[in-house]
Amino acid sequence: MMSDLKEYLIHNQDYDRDTARDKARDAMAPAELTYYYEADEAIYKYEADYADEAEAMTSGSEYSAGQWLEAKMAYAQALNYFGRGAELEAEIDGLDAELDELEGELDEFNDALADYFECYYPDYDTDELKVCFSARCEHGFAVHNFEEGDGVMFWEANRDAFNPEWLEGEMLAIGKTLSCGAYVYICMHPPVTEGPK
Repeated sequence: MMSDLKEYLIHNQDYDRDTARDKARDAMAPAELTYYYEADEAIYKYEADYADEAEAMTSGSEYSAGQWLEAKMAYAQALNYFGRGAELEAEIDGLDAELDELEGELDEFNDALADYFECYYPDYDTDELKVCFSARCEHGFAVHNFEEGDGVMFWEANRDAFNPEWLEGEMLAIGKTLSCGAYVYICMHPPVTEGPK
């Protein structure tokens, strides 16, 4: 599930818990069984646990002897509905735990941003900042200037040890690698005279 959350963040460039859950639910939803081998797999996998529910769901249908394959597909579809549905709920519960962790990490990142700007750029309009997500550290992990205890890294072009080419002309970047593997960051060009000394 971690890789799914990473892909969601990278491709959406935004985070909303309800949207993340809905996209995950859509991606994991029980699919319509099309092939007979899929019916065999569903019966093998779910019949022991969900036979009663599947029989109740299909009890109103009548099939002739020649329609045994249709009956089998309907029964397998019902089993798949209950079995995959239960797995889906368990996976969504797992996703919720990951989202809790992600939200905690994003809160830490936002707190670090707020502290940094309050200290060094109190007049900067942080509403203009765009938080971005990427598959990896965009600014060169080895050349960041310093790091907070919660893993938030800082790159500052006006520090002697910093190579500004990594920031492609920007003056400041702040980023963090999240537990799901995605990298969250902001990149900006504050007034040169305001930066840390």
